[in-house]
Amino acid sequence: MVLRDIVYDARPNIKRRIAGEDLEAGDAVYLSGPETVKKTTGASPSGAFDGIAMDSVSEGEWLGVVGEPTQVYAAASGSISAGDYIVPAADGKVAKATTGAAVIIGYAVRPASNNIVLMKLSTIVNSDSL
Repeated sequence: MVLRDIVYDARPNIKRRIAGEDLEAGDAVYLSGPETVKKTTGASPSGAFDGIAMDSVSEGEWLGVVGEPTQVYAAASGSISAGDYIVPAADGKVAKATTGAAVIIGYAVRPASNNIVLMKLSTIVNSDSL
């Protein structure tokens, strides 16, 4: 996937991380070590969700990771409508949340198009009422 400008906000929350594997701009990533990130593997990542990769990099390279409360373009898996809650999905993608989702990372600002969604990163702790 090629994203020209991944961040939609004027003042994004950007952190510097090391890629624990090859990453593409728009991948959802989790902390796999103190400064290392890997692609999410599902709705309950094995580490703490960290944000969306800004850069396409190889394992071991530094990259920018966008965190909440930034609006950002992300790689989408499946249909996502504006207003849908979003969870991490397999292979670094994001997907529409289902009832009882464990980790909600934000909501869609616009519907997904060509497997890319504009989302607002915002962790929601209690998702039982979805």
